[in-house]
Amino acid sequence: MDFKYNFSIVICCFNSESRISKTLKHIANQKTIDFITWEVIVINNNSTDRTTEIARRIWFETKSTIEFKVVDEKNPGLSFARQKGTLMSEGEYILFCDDDNWLDSNYIQKAYEILQIDSKIGMLGGIGTEFIEGETPEWFEKNKKTYAVGPQSETEGDITFSKAYVYGAGVIIKKELLIVLNEIGFKHVLTDRIGKKMVSGGDNELGYAIALLNFKIYYSTSLKFQHFIPDNRLKLNYLKRIRIGQTYTFTAVKTYQNYIFKNDTVYKPLSFKNDVLINMKKIIVLNINYIRGKVTNFDYYLKQPKFLSNIVYFLLHNKQDYNTYVKVQNNIKLILNHNKISKL
Repeated sequence: MDFKYNFSIVICCFNSESRISKTLKHIANQKTIDFITWEVIVINNNSTDRTTEIARRIWFETKSTIEFKVVDEKNPGLSFARQKGTLMSEGEYILFCDDDNWLDSNYIQKAYEILQIDSKIGMLGGIGTEFIEGETPEWFEKNKKTYAVGPQSETEGDITFSKAYVYGAGVIIKKELLIVLNEIGFKHVLTDRIGKKMVSGGDNELGYAIALLNFKIYYSTSLKFQHFIPDNRLKLNYLKRIRIGQTYTFTAVKTYQNYIFKNDTVYKPLSFKNDVLINMKKIIVLNINYIRGKVTNFDYYLKQPKFLSNIVYFLLHNKQDYNTYVKVQNNIKLILNHNKISKL
């Protein structure tokens, strides 16, 4: 498979006019050996602000000679934007850079060096540090992983069979694997955030799929970037919405994990782990402990809505839960059949 570039940097944007400038300036500041080639693609995912106008102007002002283009994707959602970026890219590896990720100047160079170690590396992630706008809340340190910052694993290197994914901020993926997934009919079950809907898990799903394709998930702290976190994302309500959103991704994530780590295909619905009675008991215990002063305001604020969301999910989305399991199992079967055919 021939590629025009070593890397395609894909930046998926939704109303990113306040963030895109610094992100592009850091990308334009990349320092690489001359023979390493790359391009930059901005995906405009239904923005209603001046994202595209500002992106084009900023790139022009950097005077970079790197190929740059802006592409529209009408279907809302990060996964759809990334799919469009993949289709439009011409790099051997795709670097998905969020609109608030500030890559270190040696990011591409370091990534290239790591990828030369093993051609079976299918997904490569680094380490992010927070750049916080305003004061840092006291609860941030214990919840920083939610914001894609901090160590991703206790060990570096191949983490395929200990975690099987890295977070999507600054992730690098072998393009041929994304092409394979598209060709075999792989359907993303976890579409990540759509507008204000705080669901997640798209990064996990890509990692699981790549692991099932018998490629490695790799992690290195030599790949560094800063994650710009504005003040409005450091409100407890924002963190609460993320926690509630996790309710809707539990079954898909656990179904992939059960197969990859345990070769287990038995249906284990969210409703079984978090049924109504269990969550009602958790709410009662939580409130009693809160009255007794054994639970902090912070924990109470985050846990009670999560327990309630589990109850609502069980009552209203039980059928959806099983359908999610079936969709994931279909994806697993598609990949396993592809692997069998590839060996013939």
